[in-house]
Amino acid sequence: MKKVLIIDDDALVRMFLRQIIPWEQEGYRIVGDARDGEEGLEMFAEFQPDLIITDVSMPVMNGIDFLKAIKEKDFRGGIIMLSCHEDFEYVKTAMALGADEYVLKNHLSASGLRDVLETVGKHMEKRFHEMSQQDELAAFAQKGITEVKKEALQKLLENENYQPEEQRKLFEKAHITGSFRQCAVIMAHLSAGQKEKRDTFYELCQQIGIGNHAEMIVLRERVCVFLIDLTGYPSGRKQHEIVTALKQVIHNYMWEYLGIKLSSGTSEICSKADAVVKAVRQAEKALEMEFYEQGVWSYQKACALSEKCPPEAEKLASELPYLLKSGDELKLAKACAEAIKAISRKWVAPESIRSWLRRCDQAAGVTRPETDYARLESVERLKEYTCKYILCIYDIQLAKTPENLSESIKNAVDYINGHFNEGCSLSDTADYAGLTPTYLSARFKQEMGIGFVEYLTEMRVNRAQWLIKQNRNDTIKNISELAGFADYQHFCKVFKKKVGCSPAVFRKKD
Repeated sequence: MKKVLIIDDDALVRMFLRQIIPWEQEGYRIVGDARDGEEGLEMFAEFQPDLIITDVSMPVMNGIDFLKAIKEKDFRGGIIMLSCHEDFEYVKTAMALGADEYVLKNHLSASGLRDVLETVGKHMEKRFHEMSQQDELAAFAQKGITEVKKEALQKLLENENYQPEEQRKLFEKAHITGSFRQCAVIMAHLSAGQKEKRDTFYELCQQIGIGNHAEMIVLRERVCVFLIDLTGYPSGRKQHEIVTALKQVIHNYMWEYLGIKLSSGTSEICSKADAVVKAVRQAEKALEMEFYEQGVWSYQKACALSEKCPPEAEKLASELPYLLKSGDELKLAKACAEAIKAISRKWVAPESIRSWLRRCDQAAGVTRPETDYARLESVERLKEYTCKYILCIYDIQLAKTPENLSESIKNAVDYINGHFNEGCSLSDTADYAGLTPTYLSARFKQEMGIGFVEYLTEMRVNRAQWLIKQNRNDTIKNISELAGFADYQHFCKVFKKKVGCSPAVFRKKD
């Protein structure tokens, strides 16, 4: 219901206005009445009315000054002025300031007031419509056409029950032209390795869309959608020619101007009310093929992707806890490699792989941010993800401690396990354990059977061995720092003493 505020210095007029019509039946609710403009401003701030009925001539603050005050606050609701015959000059001023209607007090009647309310209601509706358009234009200017189009397409994809007329209005507001009763979608994806060319990629896609009468929408990071309206082309052959030609232009331009081989997914020709949604979903499905190989993919080919992971992958997921517990790094690495090889051979759907990876993580007790799963864009990257399971073996081994340790030494071991690859010192560890450095050193060797420095060094060397095996392109010097060694020469000396060969030779042996 619309909220009404009445302002008049005559109590009888205020009472009469409250009773003259059944306000709630008319769609209004009186929220307050004030004796003058000053009191009216206080109620205005408190109740935020939609309609104000105010006398022109009042003490303290008259209707004209009140009207000026609320206009300064950008009030866009309805205003009805009450006046007497002698107030005509005031009324002219009020109307010039934006009042919608005026009513002579001695002519006030129920039917007359209803007529005035109907007129004011139309004024308000028109104003709110104009406000809505202005707000949309302001939002459009602020966000830019790219963002507005993206939001429109996302709304359509989130609510697939849009009726044709609703879709038309949604697209019209976003300046997306076309009926799309028959359409196709080409989805172009810039790989993560080319992300520095992202902005140029967007600009080039925009130019391609304009030049080929297709709507280009940036759906998400490095993914551009080309909506192709084929409604005006009844010939299926002509429709396929248009889609094929645009696809060729996209790939040729990307190679010519950016020097990149792009991946794209193309839908079939879709029709009926849900044509756009169906085409986008099909193009997304086609683009999944790039998980295995960059190229120009179609929805028909993508349907061949397997929804089930191969037995080797399922075996890894079920046996991970036992492999980790065994501490057999080579056996675990081999199981991971076999799983990835089998997935690559079978061409499993990426979403099924992400689901499998979540199950593996759960089995291994590994926690990753959800964004990590979304960033898994190629089968080659799976090795990086499964490497974390091998790291777990080292963490488990490092966490092994003798039974019946005192609480202080347990705390010391926990601190070392969490900080050994940083600047972990005897003094820092002693502070954490609540002991003096000298006492910690003695108790540590007594309970652990190994000295503090030797324990710390062994953990660092073990981590260095793992890093050397997993990061073949990284320098030995950088690996030594990642493992916690501040001095490279000292690292090489300690490594050779513990492992039996230099880090460089160890890398060649593996």
